[in-house]
Amino acid sequence: MKRMMLMCAILGMATMANAQKLVNGNELKSYLKQAPANQQVNRVQAKTPRKLVAANKRSMGTYFSDKLAEKGIGLTGIPGDLVLGTPLPDDILARFNGGTIRTMRVGLCADLGNVGASIYELMSDGKLVEKAKGTITTGKTGWNEITLETPYVINTSNGSSLFLALSYNQVGDKNSSKAFPISLVAENDIQNTYVYVDLGRGQGKNWYNLTGAAGNLSVQAIVEKEYPAQDVVVNGFAAPSFVKKGEESPAVVSLYHFGNDPVTSYTLKVDVDGVNRFEQTYNEALGYEVVQKEIKFPTTAIQVGKRNVRAYISAVNGAAPKGDTTDDEIAGSLKVYHDKVNRQMQLIEHFTSTTCTFCPLGINLLKKYSEKRGDIAWVSIHGTMNPASPDPMNTTQCDTLMAMAKMNGFPSAGFNRVEVEADTYATGLGYQAAQYDAAMKNFDAYVKYAEDNYPALVTLDVAAIVDQTKDSGKTLEVTVTGQGVAEAQGLLSGYGLYVFITESGLISPQLYTGTWKNKYEHNHTFRAALTKVTGDAITWNGNNFEKKFTYTLNDKFDPTKMHAVAFVAPIYNFGGNVNFSNLVVNQTIMKDFVVVTSGIENLNTTVGELREVARYNAEGQLISAPQKGINIVKYANGKTAKVVVD
Repeated sequence: MKRMMLMCAILGMATMANAQKLVNGNELKSYLKQAPANQQVNRVQAKTPRKLVAANKRSMGTYFSDKLAEKGIGLTGIPGDLVLGTPLPDDILARFNGGTIRTMRVGLCADLGNVGASIYELMSDGKLVEKAKGTITTGKTGWNEITLETPYVINTSNGSSLFLALSYNQVGDKNSSKAFPISLVAENDIQNTYVYVDLGRGQGKNWYNLTGAAGNLSVQAIVEKEYPAQDVVVNGFAAPSFVKKGEESPAVVSLYHFGNDPVTSYTLKVDVDGVNRFEQTYNEALGYEVVQKEIKFPTTAIQVGKRNVRAYISAVNGAAPKGDTTDDEIAGSLKVYHDKVNRQMQLIEHFTSTTCTFCPLGINLLKKYSEKRGDIAWVSIHGTMNPASPDPMNTTQCDTLMAMAKMNGFPSAGFNRVEVEADTYATGLGYQAAQYDAAMKNFDAYVKYAEDNYPALVTLDVAAIVDQTKDSGKTLEVTVTGQGVAEAQGLLSGYGLYVFITESGLISPQLYTGTWKNKYEHNHTFRAALTKVTGDAITWNGNNFEKKFTYTLNDKFDPTKMHAVAFVAPIYNFGGNVNFSNLVVNQTIMKDFVVVTSGIENLNTTVGELREVARYNAEGQLISAPQKGINIVKYANGKTAKVVVD
């Protein structure tokens, strides 16, 4: 919740930073503990850019300053020798190409004694190979310089990426002053921290994803090379994902000075589609530490749609920039909208397991919330919590959906894929009944955040038809249509279509606060994704689209208790650095399956029961009057039939 509120201003903005390679791993957050309140690093926080040791030396890391965390963290649940590493973004690494690393520095929040520093190369096959290392026996609270046994020369031409790592002995005793040595600093773009450890699962040592949101790992390399006299770098531009035409667009530009000569003033400009929309001169020093400038510019004269943005430095110390000017600018896009539509439904992705003893508490809470709102599209995604007792409703697609959400445990749920905690859109649901009202207020806040910051730009309809008069009713035919606002195709570039089918009324044993319920009813259960689990690219026809699916139902499925959920959201990319602050669902719709049971002549019912309550065309679209051709009619008695209209 704290993270989500911060996003409202700046952190929810879409970044234009470059993506980088990452090592896949599993979450270790359950092992992570923070130092007690009375333990913190005793130091003065740096207020100015770090003073360079020499003109030919720079600190290279995921952040550049002398800052350390106020409180350390530790993996007290897995004591022993640990290695922690973090990947360097390719754009940072490129600045140091050709340089030599002889020393590294490691920031600690506790006195440890033995500490190591290493450089790993991330190879194209995903493996990490240690290339250089050094150790000291005098690791102290604060920054520690470590000399490498063999100097390392940076060469980006081989296509590899670098990991900077530190090693130490983790103490399991939470009362020890050495238990919480790790420093994570929330400065610059946050990169994931990984831990190399054997978790005792018979898999040996592996790299596991620890966290990517609390901050950047305090490990840096000192790179020696010839640096330019002047080199102002624009390394980031962030703006809201969507801006309404006529309103001012806030933005944040990140920049720093990489050269040796002093910078006392600089002029920043922002152009949209080649037209200047912002210009300001800052009469202040610019140094090696990244600074962020909050700016605003009008959108009244900017056309609706996806627009090209360029942020750049036009002057340094009153003259045109000199030296390396290739990085004086950064390009990106801005999405300006005029019209929007109402959100039809709110997507809840619910993560549960039959062996999760407190999961029914979460189910009870979501039932109450769904009844309160009346606009919830609920998808229950089952995972296997206890490998000795697999969840019968778990599938590989379920596992992928849980990996996408980076959910930290059962029960939990995501609300329109709003980032509710650091790097996840899943929040815990293990509330007692007395806490339901407070929990639902949080849920409403997530929904409101999506509505306020991600305007719905398309109206969806979905029809899912099972004709039981053909092939024993095994074939499901689904048609999804979307009607977008002006320029929807451009505004929703990068978004995809997701179609899930769910089933209610499933009876299966469920552990419920310590007791097994043998006939527990599971509803809204995820059965399959008809699209890719990560979303299908939308083929637009102007600002509208239509897509059809054919799916063979499992014999165990009961189509009379099934639903189709369709939504439009950003396509999920496992291969990149996923930006969880920009995964919000744009629109959602859910409909029951339409099950055709007979022809009109075989209804065998009274005239009164033949009152028509709904009519669909052959494509499954709801219609208000008969249309020529095959119509599907639903009657008051619940039966559905095909009718031929001449």
